[in-house]
Amino acid sequence: MKFFKTFSVLFFAGVLQSCATSNKEIEISKENVISSSNGVLMASVTKGMKNNNRHTKVMFFISKEDGSKVATLLSHEITVLGAMLGEKNELEGSGNADGRINAFELIPGQYQLNSWSLFVPLGNGYKYIDSVNFKPYKFSIEPGKVTYLGDLHLETIYGAGFLGIETEIGAKSGCSDHIDRDKNQFIKKYPGLSAWPIKKSIANC
Repeated sequence: MKFFKTFSVLFFAGVLQSCATSNKEIEISKENVISSSNGVLMASVTKGMKNNNRHTKVMFFISKEDGSKVATLLSHEITVLGAMLGEKNELEGSGNADGRINAFELIPGQYQLNSWSLFVPLGNGYKYIDSVNFKPYKFSIEPGKVTYLGDLHLETIYGAGFLGIETEIGAKSGCSDHIDRDKNQFIKKYPGLSAWPIKKSIANC
């Protein structure tokens, strides 16, 4: 478990453009037919539910061993409406989890979970709370199999901000095995992959 408090404050309009362009990978949909020569990466991404705050978004980043990014795993989509009103919790009814299941088709090979970031809207702007000195977690993708990284979770740390108003000042990460919950949600979301075997590779974060 690691927590860090690195901030980057930018204009609100920029976040939507940057997030839209940084996540170019095609996420699996119910209609997709996945080649058995490729594999699937699956994980849930969740956040703490203090004050039922669904405005913040959690991001975990997947890269190849050379550091080139291949996937951004999100707790919620980052949109203008979502930033104002909050996004739907796909895992609602599953305890205190707030987030969603992510699944990506990847070419077999070696990959790593190499960092995370918490997106926090701030009125007309926003900030990122980024991981620092994150130790990459290495895993492999095999053809015809689903590799499950677990529940990738960020718990927000709150403290006094401007004028003493409570705000997000940091976050701590933790990864855990929720295979029963996540497998059920995965099959519900991607029924075409229900017969694929699942290999657990629970991340250390």
